[in-house]
Amino acid sequence: MNTEQQKIEYKSLQKIRTGEKGFKDLSVTCVAFANAQGGDIVIGVEDKTRKPAPNQVISQEEANNTVTKLRGLCFNVGLTVGDVCADETGSQYFVITVFPSLHSYATTSDGRMYIRVADKCEPVRSEDISRVGEEKGAYQWELVQTQFSLDEETKAKLSKLANEIRNSDRVKQHITQLDDLEIGEHYHLIDGLKMTNLGILWIGTAKQRSR
Repeated sequence: MNTEQQKIEYKSLQKIRTGEKGFKDLSVTCVAFANAQGGDIVIGVEDKTRKPAPNQVISQEEANNTVTKLRGLCFNVGLTVGDVCADETGSQYFVITVFPSLHSYATTSDGRMYIRVADKCEPVRSEDISRVGEEKGAYQWELVQTQFSLDEETKAKLSKLANEIRNSDRVKQHITQLDDLEIGEHYHLIDGLKMTNLGILWIGTAKQRSR
């Protein structure tokens, strides 16, 4: 099997057999692939050896259930699973294909956004919002104004995000001089006093994101 590249990642079978943490880790990988060019996650192949564990057996039902569970942990992520495969020794594994999310941002179910950088999954930082959106060509939907106005909770989240942006050494000097609302408008999080779809992803509540 090929070494890990930007569009392929190998995960031990224990990722899907050790509870919620493993699935949450996989959901991060799915979101990162979707926000980039898509990719394949090979389940059942050890990262160090690039081989399945000896005598490893996986049912097709387990493979199908894995994808079903991951779909519930990701938003705007297209997933499909192939048939269970076997290597030359008979040890089994399967591949999950993640499609690129061309027209919207992919996030985990708790609203976090990730991107694939080389062979790693990295969180998207506040100052990267515009760049990721431009790369994905997703701005039409993201800029649509929602029915949700800023309230005390979302204003507090906007203020926290704005401070993170001001303190970043990657933003231009004039951005650091803007107030919270101006930063929100600059990064297309708000339109007037109402949040955009992008704003819902970054500073909205879980209830707002689920609608």
